[in-house]
Order: sequence, then structure tokens, then C-alpha cells
Amino acid sequence: MNPRLFRWWQVAEAMAGRLAEPRRDVVAADADVHEMVAASRIFEVADAGSRTVARAWQDSRVRRISESVARTWCECPRLQRLRVRGRMTWAAAVTALVLQAFESPQGAPFRWMLPLALGVGGLLAELAAVPLLRIWERRRD
Repeated sequence: MNPRLFRWWQVAEAMAGRLAEPRRDVVAADADVHEMVAASRIFEVADAGSRTVARAWQDSRVRRISESVARTWCECPRLQRLRVRGRMTWAAAVTALVLQAFESPQGAPFRWMLPLALGVGGLLAELAAVPLLRIWERRRD
């Protein structure tokens, strides 16, 4: 078959398809879907739950404690924050390694490598906090 005739056929098919295809208004379609979802019972329940949680959060002790911790954290010098991050990392790694001792032996034989590597990295970050902070501040300047 002649390739030129085949191309003309494809062009004719595409033109006929475009004539028969309805025009799409993407913005209107999105608005319709948004309106349908907003009017649904599931959205209504989720929105009411969200408002209830937001009101409860305003008076919660957890919010006051977390804001106090965040404020204290931001007031700490960078050196202390770096040391604490390192300590938290190696503590989490040690916890993971201890918990792995109680799991079944069936599993990946090298499952302990990632927590160990993270623990060593956290310990090094805690011990080398002063030089790391100097390097960090030099790069920022």
C-alpha cells in the first residue's frame, strides 16, 4: 500500500474524530468535581472532624508542650542542637538493634547494618559536633 495514501487516511480520521469530539472545559469540569466532592457526605463528615480537631488542638496540653519544646529548641545554640541530634540518632539505632535481637531469625541476614551505620554516624556527629559546626558555618559564609 502506498504510504502517502495511508497518511491521508490518518489525517482524515483525525479530522473526523476532532469534529465529533465534544470540547472540554477543564476549569468547569474541575469546578463540577469540586462541587460534587464538597457536597458529599464523606467530605461533610471529614470537614466536621477536622474542625473538631482544630478546636481541640487550640486548648490541648500537647500543643502547649510541643510549642514550649520547639521554642526551647530554637533558643539552644547550634552546637548543642547538633549534639542532641547525634545523640537521638544513635539512641534510635541502639533501640532498633536491641529490638531486632528479639525478632525471629528468619529474615534478611544483614538487617542490622543500617541501624548500626546510622548509630555510628549519630555517635560521630555527637563527638565531632564542634568541627562539623565550624565546617557548616564556613560554607554558609
